[in-house]
Amino acid sequence: MSTFKRVKKEYEVKVGDTTLTHVVEYEVPQSSDLAEAIQTFGGEAALLDRVNALQERSALQSGNLKFKDAPVGGWNEQNLAEVTAKAINAVRGYTPDSGGPGVKAKAEAYDSFVANAKADLDRFKSMSAEEILAALEALTRK
Repeated sequence: MSTFKRVKKEYEVKVGDTTLTHVVEYEVPQSSDLAEAIQTFGGEAALLDRVNALQERSALQSGNLKFKDAPVGGWNEQNLAEVTAKAINAVRGYTPDSGGPGVKAKAEAYDSFVANAKADLDRFKSMSAEEILAALEALTRK
């Protein structure tokens, strides 16, 4: 018997000039074992086809990410060839575990890093060089 997994998905929607975050909670069907998954997808071959299609989609996405940002100065034949080689290697080397955090997670991590760095900078401005060195030394002893 299928089980359900609760999944929350956020959507950004524009209402006039305001962007709102709208959260929808879905109940996604899940197979409780391999036999049920085989039956759900119409046999072993069909299940394998679906798994391979999902793996292909994810692998190609890892290649697509290499082209996400244009290099400083724009694209040219040399950097296009370099990025193409990186994309080919990313797709060829794809495994489900090789995917890193998504764009949103990376942006959130960067924003957090910048906020922490600014807070640290403000704190260090009030410290003398000797106090900063003593604090660093204390960290290395832990």
